[in-house]
Amino acid sequence: MKLRILHITPWYPKPDDPLNALWIFRHVKSLEPHFTQHVLHFDEGFGNSISKFENDSGLSRIILRTRFKSWRLHEWKIFLALRRFLKKENVKNNFDVVNFHIAYPICTYLHRLKFFLPEKILITEHWSYYHFHFHSNKKLTRIKNIFSHNHPVLCVSEALARDIKTFSGKTFPVHIVSNVVETDAYHFNDTTKPGLHFFMAARWKSPKSPIEILKALVELKKRNIHITLRIAGFGDLVPEIENSISQLGLSDSAKFVGVLNSEQLATEYRAATAFILPTGYETFSVVCAEALCCGCPVLSEPNGAIPELVNETNGLLRNKNEAWEDVIERFLSNNNFDRRKISEAATSHYNMLKIGKQYASIIHSLK
Repeated sequence: MKLRILHITPWYPKPDDPLNALWIFRHVKSLEPHFTQHVLHFDEGFGNSISKFENDSGLSRIILRTRFKSWRLHEWKIFLALRRFLKKENVKNNFDVVNFHIAYPICTYLHRLKFFLPEKILITEHWSYYHFHFHSNKKLTRIKNIFSHNHPVLCVSEALARDIKTFSGKTFPVHIVSNVVETDAYHFNDTTKPGLHFFMAARWKSPKSPIEILKALVELKKRNIHITLRIAGFGDLVPEIENSISQLGLSDSAKFVGVLNSEQLATEYRAATAFILPTGYETFSVVCAEALCCGCPVLSEPNGAIPELVNETNGLLRNKNEAWEDVIERFLSNNNFDRRKISEAATSHYNMLKIGKQYASIIHSLK
């Protein structure tokens, strides 16, 4: 008989935002062959007060909005709503394992919920905020204490595991399982010949720095190196990207192509001579992993988990104080990467079947 798992997550795709936290959705999907699963999407946030419960086959959603600007009050409102759900659904007896995805704020008072939970608990974490101390100068003791109860934590990279331990100052069991790439879409195609252009895609927000690449194109033009760049994605930095293309006189060499679906992204990865991700920090990087699965070399920075994905066999990492135009020129002068081998290595590592087996093995090992 399959174990019964309840996933509780504040981030998950929803009707008005189907791209939200697809990496969590894919983790859950990878476990489908191994367990009987239900997902509770705890869709919480600030705004006009709303308290609503929706239930569907395999997915429940608590929509909770509060006008409270105090995080402490917000945390307590979340705790009370979560306790009510756990009690009403008799989670302690109806599930064998509860897997919390993204610990804060839903796990702030996890120690007060033990009576309503099964013994086996796992926390899965993706969040880069631990690296940045939640962009706060406060002690954040309540968040740190989440990790003081010895619950095992599954992280998507070694870098993230180090960040959480540094942030919390706690010791706890750690497991590493990468994010999933949907290799049915992202794979090598030897009928596609890469062009002479570069490609970037992301949710464009800090700490990503796409304008640095646009400025690098200007510098390369001065060296009589003319390259073209296609940019996809969405996010807060998109207006700045579009304005910079115009202001820097790059309308003939750089183009923002908007939001692309999986098939369109895969086509772009295969057609590009390389994929570029300028970033100050990543806990993983799904777009880099997708590019590699398509056989596209990656140019990025040695920040966070990027060195766990990119090495001399599949791309280049920017050296300390190296200008981006020099990275691109260095790549162009030595672009002898075996795209088929890049794809084979990445596909074997990030495919859903393998990730699902690794993840399931960790869950089965819980005591």
